[in-house]
Amino acid sequence: MLRYTETMHWVYAVVPRAGRSYPEHTVQGGKWMIFVDAEERHEVWRLVCNALEDGLLGYFAKMSLRPRDGRHVICVYASDSRDMSDVKRIRKALDKHVGIDWPIGYKTDDATRQGLYGREHWLTEA
Repeated sequence: MLRYTETMHWVYAVVPRAGRSYPEHTVQGGKWMIFVDAEERHEVWRLVCNALEDGLLGYFAKMSLRPRDGRHVICVYASDSRDMSDVKRIRKALDKHVGIDWPIGYKTDDATRQGLYGREHWLTEA
């Protein structure tokens, strides 16, 4: 069962430590960023949470509560951006199990910490 937490700007879904085999998030972590229209966000979020709970992704994700330009972002995290096989595995699972069949970007947490935003700061796009 997922644990949900909400802040002013985000809702988080986390697989509890006791129920997961996925490695802990590291300082080298990162996230796939899925931009969705406001009317699509609940369905995409539900599918992401189902895939998290089924062990098909990493162990946590978050969704913005406030849209920017009418769109929300759902971030699905990988524990280590240097492990490109895991980063790609998560991307394939998002396509197969969530239906994200359009290009999305992957950004490292380090780029976020540095305040770097925009496509030019994505590590990869798939």
